Amino acid sequence: MGSYTNVAHSSVNRTKALNHLRSANAPVIIITSILLFVGNLNSFGLVWIMTGGGPANASQIWITQVYTLAFQSLQYGRASAYSVILFIVMLALGYFYVRALTGGGRKREARG
Repeated sequence: MGSYTNVAHSSVNRTKALNHLRSANAPVIIITSILLFVGNLNSFGLVWIMTGGGPANASQIWITQVYTLAFQSLQYGRASAYSVILFIVMLALGYFYVRALTGGGRKREARG
């Protein structure tokens, strides 16, 4: 019976430690995820030079799709609409990035 309670206590301690690590690293994970997502949205040069969108659009990303619509298909309206949507997404991600970077809008104590 004693070994069963030791196992139960050790699993509770592990769960508490894991939850503490998650909460301590959450801002770092959020900031890194946002930066990686924005970086992937802006990787036009690499994708276009290497594959041009790829065979059967396999490596097509949002920005190469906008370029293809505007300059190859001459669908300027659709390309500009996609660009506006991309701008709104990037603006929202920028807002959340700044908010995560500054601590979520919490008021800081004045040090004196």
